[in-house]
Amino acid sequence: MEQNVGETDRVIRFLTGLFLAGTGLFLLFEAATGWCATYQLLGINTRETPYLK
Repeated sequence: MEQNVGETDRVIRFLTGLFLAGTGLFLLFEAATGWCATYQLLGINTRETPYLK
């Protein structure tokens, strides 16, 4: 195979891949723990409170 992607394009693709991988890991962490730093900073809580009986 002959390379057809230039150095600048490769760097941009690499950095974009790192960003997307990091974002994906962050979302997995939030889903696993049930905690979101952004929501914490903004005072948002989407967790439903259980009804007391």
